Amino acid sequence: MIVRLLIVALIVAAPAQAQSPQPARERAPISRWELPVTIAGLASALAASSLLDPANCHWCETTASGADAVNGLDRSVRNALRWSDANLGRADTLSYVTAFTPLGLVLVRRDLDGRGILTVVQALTTTSLIAQTVKIAAARERPSYRYRRPGSVDQPNDRNTSFFSGHTADAFTLLVSVAHETAARGRPTGWLWIAGVPLAAATAYFRVSADRHYLTDVIAGAGVGVAVGYGIPALQDARSVGRPTITPSVNAHGGQLIATWTW
Repeated sequence: MIVRLLIVALIVAAPAQAQSPQPARERAPISRWELPVTIAGLASALAASSLLDPANCHWCETTASGADAVNGLDRSVRNALRWSDANLGRADTLSYVTAFTPLGLVLVRRDLDGRGILTVVQALTTTSLIAQTVKIAAARERPSYRYRRPGSVDQPNDRNTSFFSGHTADAFTLLVSVAHETAARGRPTGWLWIAGVPLAAATAYFRVSADRHYLTDVIAGAGVGVAVGYGIPALQDARSVGRPTITPSVNAHGGQLIATWTW
């Protein structure tokens, strides 16, 4: 969660004053309530991550006799993709790089304006709140604990937060929301999709290879990320275009008024 907040700080601090080379779509202005509500959401997500990690697993995947009860798909994919013990930390680090590289490129190009920056932060905050809520409710034991060697150690507050993958959800949320806001300014997004989809998928791969998640964890994370990354900007679009337009029309046979409401 600390890394997510650092990413948010980077977004907010990034310059975004470049002019759009193409006509931009009409978007909702920033309301007075948006910034305080977003800050409150970030604070809530941080508090939940720090204070509410489940101490005991609910989704323990162990039979009454102590045998392994992880489903065959998750077990086989984990065995196939898991890196060696010496390289687990490297895979974990790479998952951060792949998740946030597309965002870094967009910030360097100054493709986001103030409206876009806030919308992306709102999407990331929403994903973090959903992820933490589900992690607490599911309390699935991470594979790094489930299959740990005797005497091995890991972060004590990180044991039962496997489902779903927050890193994967962040990666897809950022990709979809950033692409939407980049397109809204009339900026090209083809390069972003070409680079971003493989990088987001690589994030999911590295979370499994780092032994932090199962396949089902990252698939669920990707689904949530896409839904939130699309949904939050769509709600902002609905605010901006949801008003009537009346157009008069006169011809040889008379006149008429055409009223339209776009939602």
